Amino acid sequence: HVDSETGLTVPDTHGTHVAGIIGAVGNNGTGVVGVNWNVSIMAVKAPDENYSFTRAINFAVSMKKWYDDTKGAHGANVRVINISWARNGGPPSYLQYEAIQWANAHNILVVAAAGNDGKDNDNNSVYPSNFSTSFPNVVSVAATDDTDDRSSFSNYGATSVSLAAPGRDILSTIPSNMFSIFGQGYGQMNGTSMAAPFVSGSAALILSACPDLDAASLKMLILDNVDPIPSLSGRTVAPPGHPGTGGRLNVGKAIAACVGAQMTDPPAGSALSSSSQIFNWSKGIGVAQYVLNVGTQTGKADISNKWTGTIQSATVPNLPADGKPIYVRLWSQIKGAWVYTDYAYWTVLASPAPAQLLGINPPARTSSTVTFTWSSAQGDSPFTITFTVRLKTFQ
Repeated sequence: HVDSETGLTVPDTHGTHVAGIIGAVGNNGTGVVGVNWNVSIMAVKAPDENYSFTRAINFAVSMKKWYDDTKGAHGANVRVINISWARNGGPPSYLQYEAIQWANAHNILVVAAAGNDGKDNDNNSVYPSNFSTSFPNVVSVAATDDTDDRSSFSNYGATSVSLAAPGRDILSTIPSNMFSIFGQGYGQMNGTSMAAPFVSGSAALILSACPDLDAASLKMLILDNVDPIPSLSGRTVAPPGHPGTGGRLNVGKAIAACVGAQMTDPPAGSALSSSSQIFNWSKGIGVAQYVLNVGTQTGKADISNKWTGTIQSATVPNLPADGKPIYVRLWSQIKGAWVYTDYAYWTVLASPAPAQLLGINPPARTSSTVTFTWSSAQGDSPFTITFTVRLKTFQ
């Protein structure tokens, strides 16, 4: 407790529920499962007031600073701060601003609930959630239901809310003496307070695979690998390459993008210059072998399916020349498991064959009327005939 050195003396339903979402142990035949089964959680409790909330953030950052200053001998290696609370309206608190800035300086990702008023945060500021537009280490989270729709209570924002995560009817841990199911210490709760810890637990899980990521890169890795959800259009930041949608958390894709091989050339989304293309990719982390699929739809391999072993490139001939997209899936095998990343490219559009003159009737100038005949040409472009009479050109 930020106001006491005696610890957390009073059980807290909200905080316990959040903690269970982040890290409840799985595969033990008991209770519920969190996102990250092997995670260290620092519980910091504060009264319901801005000053104490800021002190709670600063306490966590101070532990990280102590850890860094002593090279791990003291303090704690805090990498993610979950903030399942919000302050509605008004300008940002200067104390909060400084606290978030300090967390950014010490490479800590801050995950903040977007709020539960069903309002647009682009027009109705909610802090610290809205710091997502000001700091590279802040992620704002809306709540979705089990159909991937935004929960009706959840705040949203096309530019101010980073992504969405499950936040409705979430079953997690609560103190066993407080309204839990059958008194066993589990209960359901709703809110962006529940959505935020899904992202926080996912961030910790990603860091377990890729510990060298800084906070800004971790944020972008999560946002670049969400599932595009059309029902979230205008409700969260649109994922890269998917305008007209919003994004819902997908930690599996984020981890695959982190540890798996990544295409380096040609750049994702680019137009290919030839019907035969060389694809090159990075090594990845602990990758044993690679497979490259190329198809006319995502996940298909109807154009090419190449196993390259440990070679980080492949040449794919005979690509379509219709100017339409092709879809590339790069598989990486890591410790016996396969992960993949998807890419899309535009094929080269072959130049249409020109029309060919087939005949002139009459073949010699014996009439004031001459009929020209030619072959058809690809496309709908109009034809132009140019002829010369006495060195003068007419069209």
